[in-house]
Amino acid sequence: MNRRAKNILGLALMAGSVLALVGMNLLAGIEPRQESDPTEVPEGAPARHLVILLDVTDPYSADQIAALARRLQDLERRDLAVGEVVSLWGLGRFPGGELVRVFHKRFPGRAADALRANPELVSARCDSAFSVPLERATQVVASSPSAPITQIHAALRELVDVGALDGGRVRLFLISDLGETGGGHVRFPTIDLRGVTLEVVEVARPRSMFTQRANRRALWRGYLARCGAASVSFQRL
Repeated sequence: MNRRAKNILGLALMAGSVLALVGMNLLAGIEPRQESDPTEVPEGAPARHLVILLDVTDPYSADQIAALARRLQDLERRDLAVGEVVSLWGLGRFPGGELVRVFHKRFPGRAADALRANPELVSARCDSAFSVPLERATQVVASSPSAPITQIHAALRELVDVGALDGGRVRLFLISDLGETGGGHVRFPTIDLRGVTLEVVEVARPRSMFTQRANRRALWRGYLARCGAASVSFQRL
């Protein structure tokens, strides 16, 4: 190999080494891409928000806890929109106070385009990041020690005061035996529930009578309507 060829080869090797070093430095400066959490709730009032208020004034039986889990599973699969925020609040006696928020996530959805993603993998991610944590949080709250008195009105007022019911479309699931009224009247001051859709899941207690439950529903329906609720419906647990 003559001198000119050696010089050309040397320059080529030097240029290759320089390019390699530059490439390594560029790669070292690039951090691994981190996927965003689809369940993370952004700041500001959500466009759609489901607020679950679980009253633990009286203990729940194992069958009632299981029925409640099935109710929430059914709700998720037929009625939650992708991106809808779901918050679970416990009302009772907890280390953090009488009213605590134990779950607050966006629903990531479980449907997937088979051409772009694995539907089974998307569904499994939804379970692990959203559905299973919600079910566990519900079980923990429902299994907590019961409180001595029911404070539904105070809890609703607190949710309004802290802005938990602000947003575009807000639905409130109230799970309770509605025992705060006893056999009397609802004489609480009204609170601003304008635009809120209320679904009351009534927990039947062993000693409650038909007429007592009917009176409680009528009293709460009238009160919530006076507060401006968009609609009020009742279900049995």
